Amino acid sequence: MITYRLKILLFSLNKFDGERSSSGLFHLLRGKKSSQTIQDGQLFELSFLFGTMPRYIRSRFEQDIQQLIEKGYVQMKLERDGHLIVTQKGKEVVSLFERSEIFPNGLDGWQYNNIGSVFWERFSLLIQSISNLVIEQSNFIPVSRNEEVFRWSKNWFQQTGLQKKELADMLHKECHEILSTIPDVQSDIFLLRLSASHRYGLTFQQIGEYTSVGEDGARYLFQAALHQFVRMIRMSEMRTSLLYTLIRDQHNEVPLTNSTRKTFNLFEQGRTIEEIAHIRNLKLSTIEDHFIEIALNDPSFSTEPFISDEIAQSVLQLYHSMQTKRMKPIKEQLNDDVSYFQIRLIIAKGERR
Repeated sequence: MITYRLKILLFSLNKFDGERSSSGLFHLLRGKKSSQTIQDGQLFELSFLFGTMPRYIRSRFEQDIQQLIEKGYVQMKLERDGHLIVTQKGKEVVSLFERSEIFPNGLDGWQYNNIGSVFWERFSLLIQSISNLVIEQSNFIPVSRNEEVFRWSKNWFQQTGLQKKELADMLHKECHEILSTIPDVQSDIFLLRLSASHRYGLTFQQIGEYTSVGEDGARYLFQAALHQFVRMIRMSEMRTSLLYTLIRDQHNEVPLTNSTRKTFNLFEQGRTIEEIAHIRNLKLSTIEDHFIEIALNDPSFSTEPFISDEIAQSVLQLYHSMQTKRMKPIKEQLNDDVSYFQIRLIIAKGERR
């Protein structure tokens, strides 16, 4: 029997198709905020898995990969060390996984992983606190020991200006409205994770056993529910809700890493790539990676300052006709004056469209 986690690895490696190393997958699942990892997520249509295994350790990952090799589901791509390709036997498992289990509705790690974590820490502490306060119970072990969350929670109670019973009723009503739109198994797991005055939330292992979906399945179903929860709160019609106040300070217009945002700010001031590299004391290749990330995530970003529209169209035509995400084969078909950076940029922008 193959576990849910191994199926996720197999599904992802099948997407990589030997064009990225297994380490690239590890970084993606862990949520490493590097331009290369973000680009891999976009190009191989795996962004929804970004950061969905934040506690995955390298030794466990390597053991899992070794299991896939021993079971005959993947094999090493001889000419590229560390690159794996999925065997026919493995592809059959992927096909079955896609038809039967597939990923839970609403899972979107790249878009909601960070804001979802912030929301959950605040929300779970508030629910526990209000549940205890309603019955005049002030002595309980909090689900979070994060001092920043404690301070935020204290300010939140002061700013709402509502009585505890009124808070409880409003939150119950708003949560019910959202959870009623989410598949039952996901909403059930979401609720089982919450602690209240009469019980503590269950662990993923306990939920996995209780619901028969397994520990990893429970983790992914919970994350999908959480991502949908946050997505709905951020919708315009929910902006006046009590729940929205839990994430009102979380801004996420264009999701860029901090370093890339600094580069983007300098670019908007009229600086060239070379000038930005000099100002920031970074390698030119690092700044180029930043622009790839920008192209992948900002729909308003234009590639015109870097490459003509005619060459851009040629690159995209080659990219689609050759059906490869490797740059070298595409570069070999173009003039020498077209750089790898220009090719990567156009492909990134093309994927964004």
